[in-house]
Amino acid sequence: MLQYTAVGIQNESRMAVTRDDYWADLENLAGSIEYAVWNCSLDLPVKLVAISECGIGGWCLAGGDEHLRIYRDVVPEIPGKETEFLGELCRKFGIHLIGQMIAKDPDLMPDPVINIAFVINPDGQLIHKHYKTAFYQREPNVAPSDIWDHYIERFGDDPDRLFDAVYPVARTEIGNIGTLICAEGSFPEAARGLALNGAEIIWRTQYPEPWMGNQTAEIQNRSHAVFNTCYVLSPNIGSIWFPGGQKKQS
Repeated sequence: MLQYTAVGIQNESRMAVTRDDYWADLENLAGSIEYAVWNCSLDLPVKLVAISECGIGGWCLAGGDEHLRIYRDVVPEIPGKETEFLGELCRKFGIHLIGQMIAKDPDLMPDPVINIAFVINPDGQLIHKHYKTAFYQREPNVAPSDIWDHYIERFGDDPDRLFDAVYPVARTEIGNIGTLICAEGSFPEAARGLALNGAEIIWRTQYPEPWMGNQTAEIQNRSHAVFNTCYVLSPNIGSIWFPGGQKKQS
């Protein structure tokens, strides 16, 4: 049976207002990932590294009149130079990496800003993209339900194809990986959807307070693991730097 170490990175990040903020987070992550792979391989080799939601570029909320400017000038593309940079780290250290960014995906649809989770394999290839389906309070990013007609047009009305599109799972040599972003993990159906598509590892990111401190998120994650007979990997966010240098502890 394959045995390895999975590492969650709890890093500081920036609430991006420029593309440079994304790159500052990526450059800091490179050092954190290198140290984690070195330090945490003392027992079993590190084969999987996970970054929290908004560990790269914060939430970069793209609402109102700012949406098109942020789409054009701030958020990265997935795939793009940022995922290529992470792919180089995956090749260097022989790891799979799970991450997330507020980004755009012209392959899916032009113009929307989307909360996207992704997986990169040890060959540096982007092998998984998942678009957040359930939002916490008011998030101005686009969800699949907002563009469902586009999903029908692209994937047809076949239930199996639509199910795979909404709950994608990456098949890898270290296990089948699915992703849940924040509020998605509050719904048992979301984790079950991944499990029905073969997920053996579910990456579920942190929740805001009070649901971290009162253990609600922990209970949800343990329940997803138990009811779906899988592992749940849940890295927490670190401090977030806001424009002007103000630091907020998440």
